[in-house]
Amino acid sequence: YNADWLRTQPSSKFVLQLVGSADRAAADRFIKRHALQDRAAVLETQREGKPWFVVVYGLYESSRAASTAREQLPAALRKDVQPWPRALKTLLAPAR
Repeated sequence: YNADWLRTQPSSKFVLQLVGSADRAAADRFIKRHALQDRAAVLETQREGKPWFVVVYGLYESSRAASTAREQLPAALRKDVQPWPRALKTLLAPAR
């Protein structure tokens, strides 16, 4: 997964948001620490007018499917963060 690929997906899909950070390098380290390179991506968004980097995991048809997938995440990851379903369209919307 990568941000460019996610931007080509239907905005009606869902992802699991794992973490957010003002530091892109911290988001990349999170992915590496949990060995999520094959299913996670960092999307740059805006928070309070400043860059915000969101680590997302997977791509799902619905919020329910994303919630179900959350239970399949590695235990160490579930212990470290509390992932939640997020509509892709809310992450890809232009900053205001």
